[in-house]
Amino acid sequence: SDDGINIAYLDTQFVGYLVISTFIAFTKW
Repeated sequence: SDDGINIAYLDTQFVGYLVISTFIAFTKW
Protein backbone atom coordinates (compact mmCIF):
# COMPACT_ATOMS: atom_id res chain seq x y z
CA SER A 1 0.00 0.00 0.00
CA ASP A 2 1.13 3.55 -0.71
CA ASP A 3 -0.94 5.19 2.03
CA GLY A 4 2.26 6.56 3.57
CA ILE A 5 3.11 8.33 0.34
CA ASN A 6 -0.38 9.81 0.11
CA ILE A 7 -0.23 11.04 3.71
CA ALA A 8 3.20 12.59 3.13
CA TYR A 9 1.84 14.36 0.04
CA LEU A 10 -1.14 15.74 1.97
CA ASP A 11 1.17 16.89 4.77
CA THR A 12 3.30 18.73 2.20
CA GLN A 13 0.23 20.40 0.70
CA PHE A 14 -0.96 21.45 4.18
CA VAL A 15 2.43 22.90 5.15
CA GLY A 16 2.58 24.73 1.82
CA TYR A 17 -0.86 26.19 2.48
CA LEU A 18 0.22 27.40 5.92
CA VAL A 19 3.37 29.00 4.52
CA ILE A 20 1.46 30.78 1.75
CA SER A 21 -1.26 31.93 4.15
CA THR A 22 1.34 33.28 6.58
CA PHE A 23 3.19 35.04 3.75
CA ILE A 24 -0.03 36.68 2.52
CA ALA A 25 -0.94 37.73 6.06
CA PHE A 26 2.45 39.38 6.53
CA THR A 27 2.36 41.16 3.17
CA LYS A 28 -1.01 42.69 4.08
CA TRP A 29 0.39 44.35 7.23
